[in-house]
Amino acid sequence: MTSPSWVDYLDAAHTSGYPELRYSTGGKGERGVPTLGETLREARAAKKAKLAQVEAETRIERARLEALESDKLEALPDDVYTKGAIRNYALYLGLDPDRVLALYREARPAAVATRPLSQVATTTRLAPLTYVLVTSVLVVIMLVALLALHVL
Repeated sequence: MTSPSWVDYLDAAHTSGYPELRYSTGGKGERGVPTLGETLREARAAKKAKLAQVEAETRIERARLEALESDKLEALPDDVYTKGAIRNYALYLGLDPDRVLALYREARPAAVATRPLSQVATTTRLAPLTYVLVTSVLVVIMLVALLALHVL
């Protein structure tokens, strides 16, 4: 007898309309619960979708899909973007996005959860046109000052 797949579809009476995530005891995660990556990879295999196809249809970069499926959460972008990608991927696979996000919340390192949305650069770069305008204004001011000194 083979162990059941992690993603087994329930009958039509399931209230959420999504397939139930069922877990085998052979998973790598704690308590026999598969990891986020195992769940996504297994669901994609059940749908018989290739990563290139998923990338084209969901517009999630292949590197991010691979990071999700291999549980390399530290390689993913900011938390808010990752949650959006996971939600979209779960919907694409026909999984309940709330349950898949729960797997992500359990698995993500604390550093990922508390990382700021973005790193703001402390220096700003001015456009070349700005330099030209500032220089032109300074030259005009100096010419007016010289002219004023000669007239007085």
